[in-house]
Amino acid sequence: MEKHVIVPFQQKILFLLLIIGLASKPADAQQDSQPNDVNWYNRFFEEDHRKSIEQDLERRTSQLNDAREKDDFIQQAKTLTEIGLIHLVSAKNYERAIYFFTLSLALEDSFNLQHQQIFSYLAIARIFEEVGDYPKSIQFLDQAMSLNEQSKDIPILVLILNTLGRNTAAKGDLEKAFEYYELALGYKDQFDDSTVEADVLFNLGNLDLLQGKFTESLSHHKTALAIRRKVNDKKKEALSLHTIGLLYQSMKNNDRAMANHQAALEIRQRLNDKKGIAESYINIGVLYYQQKNYSRAMANIELALSAARESQSQAEIEKSYEYLSLCYSSLHEFKKALEYKDQYLNIHDFIQHENSEHQLLETHNRYKLTKQETQINQLELDRLQKEKELQTQKKTQNFLIVILVLSIIISALGVYLYFIKRKSNTILKSVNEEIKEKNIELSNLNATKDKFFSIISHKLA
Repeated sequence: MEKHVIVPFQQKILFLLLIIGLASKPADAQQDSQPNDVNWYNRFFEEDHRKSIEQDLERRTSQLNDAREKDDFIQQAKTLTEIGLIHLVSAKNYERAIYFFTLSLALEDSFNLQHQQIFSYLAIARIFEEVGDYPKSIQFLDQAMSLNEQSKDIPILVLILNTLGRNTAAKGDLEKAFEYYELALGYKDQFDDSTVEADVLFNLGNLDLLQGKFTESLSHHKTALAIRRKVNDKKKEALSLHTIGLLYQSMKNNDRAMANHQAALEIRQRLNDKKGIAESYINIGVLYYQQKNYSRAMANIELALSAARESQSQAEIEKSYEYLSLCYSSLHEFKKALEYKDQYLNIHDFIQHENSEHQLLETHNRYKLTKQETQINQLELDRLQKEKELQTQKKTQNFLIVILVLSIIISALGVYLYFIKRKSNTILKSVNEEIKEKNIELSNLNATKDKFFSIISHKLA
């Protein structure tokens, strides 16, 4: 009898579905988020790149050329964003920065690099924030948020929420800003980077201070300070101490204010942060002035003036001249007081003129950025259209897969039944042949029996 080897039906189907699943996986699947991406982005706003702008740009341009030679589109997009960030943060060349961000967006859109695209939108939002166009900044932050919804990357989400809080606060919507900060804090246990938590608490503290909530502000700032000490972030630790010192000054607690300003000064001296040193010396000098200890006030403010000149910090120079004039006036040394008053007025006018020019530049930049925004919006429209088309294709693909699987199941079932029927027919045929043989044998036996009885009957007769 012929034997047929039949592969089990379930095994066939599982194998088939596995092949279909592998075939239907998109080639441009989203890259997993890297845990240091947020730190990479934030580092551009925390480090001082001013002394090496040309070297930074030259190095990044070389990296970009290498990535192009290797057709490494992810690295190309990242490097374009980095070049844009250098123009934004170090050179303050917003037009040039947005040009590179637009190039990066176009590349990311073409190859569906949505993770990298989030940071391009964050960077563009930062440009509009710096030129004071907060509604536009929020618009691009919302686009970054929308892209992040697919991967649900918590560190990126917290970064976006923190930035939204800062922008809405600057726009004057303090209640909405509180909502964003509180929402960001709700995710603090879901990722390891506590520096972001400290930044959110710091911003919350500043928001409390704006509303005159000194106790709440102090609580948030002290928690931020504790975190910054724990992670050994000295520069931000000094900033927290400086802010807490100002907060105590507002609360008329001069002893604690002095202790915090001096602690901030010690850290800034170790970091050789000239601008920070000038700021701390002024804070200490102002406290001594308020206590009418004019000699100590002037000693500290003179040190502040020296550090401010080294760092070219116009605001600290202006404040130093102002309080030196006040100190000499209080000591009835009116000639000296008048000299510093004149210097104060000169630099005050200079700063006012610079602010006016800066406002004009911001207006000009907003105009230029608005023109380039059309191109960015078109990229966003193209992305949404492409996403819609991909969803339609995916639905069609899923429908075809279902039809294919059902067809294969029906075909496999038909083949299976065919083999079962064939096997049954073979067995039935075999049984019929055996019955036929038995019938022949039985007929032969009957014939023999009849013949035998016939012989017996003949003999008996």
